[in-house]
Amino acid sequence: ELPVVRPEASMSDVVVVMSEKALGVAVLSEGGEIGGIITDGDLRRNAGRLWDVRPADIATRDPVRIVPGMLVTDAMELMSRRKITACLVEEPPGRIAGILHIHDCIRSGAAD
Repeated sequence: ELPVVRPEASMSDVVVVMSEKALGVAVLSEGGEIGGIITDGDLRRNAGRLWDVRPADIATRDPVRIVPGMLVTDAMELMSRRKITACLVEEPPGRIAGILHIHDCIRSGAAD
């Protein structure tokens, strides 16, 4: 099950989902379209107002996206270049198929 929340969810829901899945959390519209991603960094940057906002308020609205079948080495290079640790796997366009964390790439042996 993917770590997802709706734009109007409570931030405590975001923290719970993020803790359970140990990943960023995708923000999805009611129709299932990608609205953004919330990472640990987003939580830290907004710590002072975290309980006064909704996920849509702090999510990165246009997150880096990759497609299934992309080479792990290419995904790692993209994340490194963009200075991020996670990206969304998208298929079909606008729909989430997964979340790839850089640690997944490292565990796969792609960094060797």
